[in-house]
Amino acid sequence: MVRLSVDVGGTFTDAVMVDDSGKLYALKIESTPRNPELGFVDAVVEVISGIVDPEQIESLVHVGTIGSNLLLGQLGIRLPACALVTTKGFRDVIEIGRQNRPELYNINFSRPRTLVPRSLRFEMDERVDSDGGVLVKVSKTRLRELARRLRNSGAETVAICFLNSYVNASNERVAETLLKRALHRPVYASSDIDPEQREYERASTTVVNAVLAPAVSGYLRSAGEEMR
Repeated sequence: MVRLSVDVGGTFTDAVMVDDSGKLYALKIESTPRNPELGFVDAVVEVISGIVDPEQIESLVHVGTIGSNLLLGQLGIRLPACALVTTKGFRDVIEIGRQNRPELYNINFSRPRTLVPRSLRFEMDERVDSDGGVLVKVSKTRLRELARRLRNSGAETVAICFLNSYVNASNERVAETLLKRALHRPVYASSDIDPEQREYERASTTVVNAVLAPAVSGYLRSAGEEMR
């Protein structure tokens, strides 16, 4: 029996295998950025070739930089269009961000492009206070109207980030459930992804998850199919 580990990077894919005697086998091949699952399978096939049969693989550990490379645009793969649903008055939080910046006195500094353009940011009239009290319940009628707008917007995935939902996620839960049923598309709630205070950090983390999850899930699904 052998244990196998494969690390898929943007440039190289590394495979390391160890057998019961402790003997180590290592392999480095070029990655296949447009179809990273092919490089993953090639590494597995090459490192075990002539040494063991696939049935003798006791465990397979897979790590990689697929998510970060996708986010940085290094794989040349288009990210899905993401919509952000947030509390009324807060749709620009994800673009305003924080005042910290890498070059404080550079007047020509350009901020990175936000993952959600303003045309795909939608507001809902709802409110939870800082203690978790529901001041304004989210309207299911308005959510159904929003679902129609989202269907026509071109959004392929949706992130929801309501104010103070880390304390009380009831409004987010209603929105998440209704939009999932209405859209049949991936919908992610910030109270699940990053239930912490500070709206910018929670919104941006949820958006990154909403953008990467479908792409990474597709990669893992393809890798599994190729392995069969």
